[in-house]
Amino acid sequence: MTDASEPLLVLAIVGTDHHPFDRMIDWIDDWLATAPGSVRCIVQHGFTRPPRLAEPRPRLTYDEVQELIAEAHAVVCHGGPATIMDCRRAGLTPFVMPRRHALGEHVDNHQVLFTRRIAEAGMIRLVDDETTLHRSLTEEIMKPRQATRLAVVRTGGDEAVRAIAESVHRLGPRRRWVRRKSLV
Repeated sequence: MTDASEPLLVLAIVGTDHHPFDRMIDWIDDWLATAPGSVRCIVQHGFTRPPRLAEPRPRLTYDEVQELIAEAHAVVCHGGPATIMDCRRAGLTPFVMPRRHALGEHVDNHQVLFTRRIAEAGMIRLVDDETTLHRSLTEEIMKPRQATRLAVVRTGGDEAVRAIAESVHRLGPRRRWVRRKSLV
């Protein structure tokens, strides 16, 4: 936990996929250039180039991620279910930027399809453009810390995790919701 004199932590997680996710890095750096108040931003950038303004961390251990999520005022992440469940378990509703196939950020659009579904259920804040991310992060850091945490933190987040798992299950077999490219 932080006290009132410490800067607010914004954590950005691109995940461990080998495809670059420069779009997230650029949007976070651009927001930091004009962010109001005292903000500290850590970006786990994996195989993506490091940020210019945020604190770069190529990799984080699972325990480090859990500690940073617990400390964070806001989390921006890719559309990976595990990262989203970790945020929900900690009582946070993450800002989620799904990786997009057309931009070379992933092998297909499974993150786009998955995040649309769970955004409809109110489990995440889906971010599809830079303006929305900037506005949403600015609004979030203006809230008192307790207002950014959900009640699920009292129950260990089990209900949030169960809801996400049920959403994934309802999507059905993967071949129905991911269009695969031919290998030939």
